[in-house]
Amino acid sequence: MTEIMDEQQKLRWLTEYINLDIKNQWTSFEEYTKGDWDGFMGHLKSEYPEITTIEQGSMDQLRRLC
Repeated sequence: MTEIMDEQQKLRWLTEYINLDIKNQWTSFEEYTKGDWDGFMGHLKSEYPEITTIEQGSMDQLRRLC
């Protein structure tokens, strides 16, 4: 398996297999066109705040786990 290091390549792979409507929206983000991976991920998290909850977990998830 090869590790993808180039930010443009990461962005291309991220949008390779998603719904065309979502792909068109994501590829229109300024950060995508600039090839700014971190900026793109920040923009994505602002559009989909539930991503942060999924990454960090939530109190509800902790209660269910316990």
